[in-house]
Amino acid sequence: MADQDLAEIHEELTVDHVYVHPSLRSLVSEADEAALEDQVAQTADPTYVVVWPFRSGDTYGGKASDLLTRLHHAYPEPGIYLSTTTQLEATDYSGVRVDGRQFGVAGEADGRLGDYSITSIVDLEKHQDLPSALSRTVEVLEMEPAERDELHDELLSQHRKEYLAENPRRTKGPPSSAAW
Repeated sequence: MADQDLAEIHEELTVDHVYVHPSLRSLVSEADEAALEDQVAQTADPTYVVVWPFRSGDTYGGKASDLLTRLHHAYPEPGIYLSTTTQLEATDYSGVRVDGRQFGVAGEADGRLGDYSITSIVDLEKHQDLPSALSRTVEVLEMEPAERDELHDELLSQHRKEYLAENPRRTKGPPSSAAW
């Protein structure tokens, strides 16, 4: 099954760099797909987007990294590969999540995206749907590293302030032995 999946994904990626699994068409319309295709066509490095219905225990262990690594091993096209995760829809606590791998990108090691802040920014922004999360990931990929670092720091600071406002500390300093 995996070989057939990979062949189908690769065939579509060679046409327009975006693959949307038919079962997820309700989450990514044809217009959304066309917009992503236009966006990735403008990136500095070849960029591929895979929208896949991951589930825990599936052929890929529910992991985008497994599918993307197998895809690149079977069809070794250099570039940045982005994918959905098992979190396809936003929850009360987090937004849609995106994962990625890179292969043959100049100055970068193969495997995980070289800059953790790329997917972290998208996570911290808590995108409510797949098209916006994927589009934003492509935008962040194209940012200058200093700009990306500054945005990441701002979002982390904002997230920390929100967390502390929602979870005020009862005492300052370490808990006293009387509290135990």
